[in-house]
Amino acid sequence: MQTQDFFISLEDNDSHLLDTHVDAYLNLLNKMRGSKTSPYKFKDRMGIVDCNFFDELAKVWAGWQPNLHGRLVQPFSVKDFVIHPEWKQYCDGRRPYWGSPWDSCDKVVVPCKVEDGHRVVCVVDLLLWEIQVYDPKAHWVPQGGTHICQQIVPLRRLFPVICLQAGFFNRTGRRTYDSTPMKARRMNEKQVPRQISSKSNGVFVLLMICSLLRGLKCVKTSERDIQSHRQDIAYEIFTNSLPEEC
Repeated sequence: MQTQDFFISLEDNDSHLLDTHVDAYLNLLNKMRGSKTSPYKFKDRMGIVDCNFFDELAKVWAGWQPNLHGRLVQPFSVKDFVIHPEWKQYCDGRRPYWGSPWDSCDKVVVPCKVEDGHRVVCVVDLLLWEIQVYDPKAHWVPQGGTHICQQIVPLRRLFPVICLQAGFFNRTGRRTYDSTPMKARRMNEKQVPRQISSKSNGVFVLLMICSLLRGLKCVKTSERDIQSHRQDIAYEIFTNSLPEEC
């Protein structure tokens, strides 16, 4: 059960959303997908991981590439690298506890916190074997997405290794990828809401994830709607955290 402070900061337009806010709503969206009474119709075969997943990859990858826009400080060998046991649990759908096995999905949604705490949504397409990046700040750098694609290098380099060592390719019979970094492309700026304030970043990310799970191609909202969205998210988390008898 979340605390009062959790909801106060969630509804406060002057506060950034925390990982606990994001994860709580992702957990809720996952529950809604299995509910017959959900107000949304969700697209099947799309898994979700929590905020901690990318954070862990980034911390480990920093040992090889402290500056994501620079060179590796030491060679990275897939043969010598052993994934953390917890990473296999993500692939198996046992982490977070509301996760889904990747071999039951066509795509995996990964919330990523990159430089300066900015959040983006990465969709790992397991069929096309590429990563699609949805960035609320895309309109600030409309000419290309090279910078943000470099910021998610930990995901691009380590996701294939996790799949290999966790047995994903063996279970699915799909082509095996391991040492080759995944291709990444930033999605068109017209497909994501235009973030103006950094404090609305987390809200836009949650709205994008909800839309992606529903199979929608874009999010039609703006900065002026943020307060309403914050209240809606808080209400949905609160009402769905109540005991059944309530």
